[in-house]
Amino acid sequence: MNYDKMLKDITDATALRGVIDSVAQELASLESKILSQKAEIEKRKDLEESVKNLELLRAEVFKTLGQHQAEMEKRLAALGKAGITLPIDAKPHKIVHM
Repeated sequence: MNYDKMLKDITDATALRGVIDSVAQELASLESKILSQKAEIEKRKDLEESVKNLELLRAEVFKTLGQHQAEMEKRLAALGKAGITLPIDAKPHKIVHM
């Protein structure tokens, strides 16, 4: 039995074990980052979908607001012709522009 070769093989195997552990740890870290970023992407997709839905809802509400404002203007104009003035505006103080 060649003790020098055996000692070298033991040293090489021990060093290789350390390299393997280090590389495996790096791989686990990368896998963790990938999973984390994929989860973040999914959250953002949900957020994008939520924004799209809110924008559609905003358009509907804006349309409804316009209809009500037109009706209010019509009624205020009719009252104005009759000489009645109400201390209200046809439009809200904060108007949302699209």
